[in-house]
Amino acid sequence: QQAIDNDEMPLSQWFRRVADWPDRCERVRILLRAVAFELSICIEPSEQSRLAAALVRLRRLLLFLGLEKECQREEWICQLPPNTLLPLLLDIICERWLFSDWLLDRLTAIVSSSKMFNRLLQQLDAQFMLIPDNCFNDEDQREQILETLREVKINQVLF
Repeated sequence: QQAIDNDEMPLSQWFRRVADWPDRCERVRILLRAVAFELSICIEPSEQSRLAAALVRLRRLLLFLGLEKECQREEWICQLPPNTLLPLLLDIICERWLFSDWLLDRLTAIVSSSKMFNRLLQQLDAQFMLIPDNCFNDEDQREQILETLREVKINQVLF
């Protein structure tokens, strides 16, 4: 419960913390039930702050589950080992400034062919377009990540 109540923690850091939980799916389900219970007992106006906090926790959990599900789908599409894309995505978001060499090293370590490499770049581009704004450190980070992904994509075409 304490892990999901930290509103000061950036969403990307919070996602990383949840991603590292053992038995993550089960723990997230339990937390969803706990939040649902909190919502059911919040009837009086004096409980509005508690209700607001429960809704923030619920939103974070649902965002995480959606991101995790999308990463699993992309792992299947790109023929990646299970549980490799979510940590990579979080690493990318946690980088203050993304460099193409760093990204290239990380991607080539998990991809088996140039075809899958290009497909993964395409999937990551789409994924970073859809990730909520508050997952990023600042307003420019999304654009910088997308520019770096596209730079890697262009450089791969040239070789």
